Amino acid sequence: MPDKSALSYSERAELRQKWRSSDMATVLKHWVNINGNKEVFGFHTSPPSLEVDLVEQHLQRRTYDELDSNACKIAGWLQAQQPAGQSRILLVFPAGLDFIDALMGCFYAKFIAVPTTPPSAKKNRASASRFSAVVRDCQPDVILTTSVLRDLVASWIADIYTDAPCDPPLIETLESIHRQDRGFRDAQNT
Repeated sequence: MPDKSALSYSERAELRQKWRSSDMATVLKHWVNINGNKEVFGFHTSPPSLEVDLVEQHLQRRTYDELDSNACKIAGWLQAQQPAGQSRILLVFPAGLDFIDALMGCFYAKFIAVPTTPPSAKKNRASASRFSAVVRDCQPDVILTTSVLRDLVASWIADIYTDAPCDPPLIETLESIHRQDRGFRDAQNT
């Protein structure tokens, strides 16, 4: 039986034309309205296994509605910080759904997302060099990360900005943002 949510060729062509000048936030909002509580992402948090019970235990899921809600909370918090129009937000996350939430939050708030992998806790030379280069190149206004990584990221940032002529960026965790929930003001609808 064909999938009722599948689009015909002409419907796909019409959407491509409509979205040619759209941003990711507009596209996600469209699919949230259509799919709501359907799963949009699943992420395995453990090594691959053939045991079904084990796979289900270590699978994080995100629906369109959950992604939209999380992204709106993050966007609202970012907007409340009132960074400049083309602000860069450094996203320091391990692979997973938190990263996707933060990325979409940046898109909703219309800020530039700069993703990078977390620095190594061992402070090895390669990790230090890579992370420092990303921070210096993008000069972020805000750094978003997880509570598990916050102290490590703060330590690296303190080292990078020791002799810098400017203030270090604000560092915030997604967990803290979700507790604050300032609400999202959609720039297109205001």
